[in-house]
Amino acid sequence: MKFDTNQKPELGAAKKDVRYYLNGCAVFETVPHHNGPAIVSTDDHMLTVIPCELEPEDIHHARGTTDPAIITHETIAEARKATRGAIDKGSVVIGLRGNEGTKGRAVVEHRSGRVVADDLIDGRFPDAARVIPADMPAVSFAVNAELLARAQKALGSEYINVHVRPEKPAAPLLITPYDSPLGGYAVVMPVRID
Repeated sequence: MKFDTNQKPELGAAKKDVRYYLNGCAVFETVPHHNGPAIVSTDDHMLTVIPCELEPEDIHHARGTTDPAIITHETIAEARKATRGAIDKGSVVIGLRGNEGTKGRAVVEHRSGRVVADDLIDGRFPDAARVIPADMPAVSFAVNAELLARAQKALGSEYINVHVRPEKPAAPLLITPYDSPLGGYAVVMPVRID
């Protein structure tokens, strides 16, 4: 399995959830709105889908949408370390190994020759197809996430409401506190990408 080093699927995974299967990233052969294999992670509040390439020997570990291979987030972090100093810095590579019908292992080979192998997580990962919206929004726009986080902190609120005007996707976003009686608001401009 191979994915781009700029993408970090492990950041979407839970870290110490009692539902241990959420502490990893699942490899699906296909997910909605993406043609091809993907690494899916969730902490039950956010779901991330990162495109990946699968080798033929990896395929049987990613069959169907109910029993994908689940790799620990530590293994993915280890694979990222293995790419440091590599000639091809563009990809993180993890091998999925095992016999048909067995749990299998995730294998990371370092340039130094050191091999790290970790058992795949046992369990049933949530069905990503049931969580991903069937219809993508008709209106989308780019927003700087750091600005949203700063607005949330400035408002002193644990959660924020993001108000958009679908008829004007380039219009500023109105940010209001969700759970704070303090009131106030912030205005965030969409990113202009020309």
